[in-house]
Amino acid sequence: MTPENRPHTNKFWIPVYVSIVFNVFALFLFLAEASFRHSGAAPTPKSILMLFPLPVALGPTIGPPLAVLLGLIQFPTYGILLGTANEKDKFAIRFIQIALFHGVLATAAIWVSSI
Repeated sequence: MTPENRPHTNKFWIPVYVSIVFNVFALFLFLAEASFRHSGAAPTPKSILMLFPLPVALGPTIGPPLAVLLGLIQFPTYGILLGTANEKDKFAIRFIQIALFHGVLATAAIWVSSI
């Protein structure tokens, strides 16, 4: 079998599964915080900005349905990127790249929301 069409190994699937579980946790946190905001208590939305910076930043531009879709696929996409890097033994480098990308977006989203 050529490398292009071989099935993925556990080195690929473990980051994907972890990212899907984390996505469920992050969405639960998002829904819990949103329900608190509607009940009169107003916790700071910084956790939402930190977890989902790209959908929050692009939400007004692309509309709520696409922002929700972007939030649903954000962490599984990270998992797929980490899984492919893990198969090539470049997990640490890709993890740092994703962390920096996500950190810069979260910082920008928090900064823009505070203006």
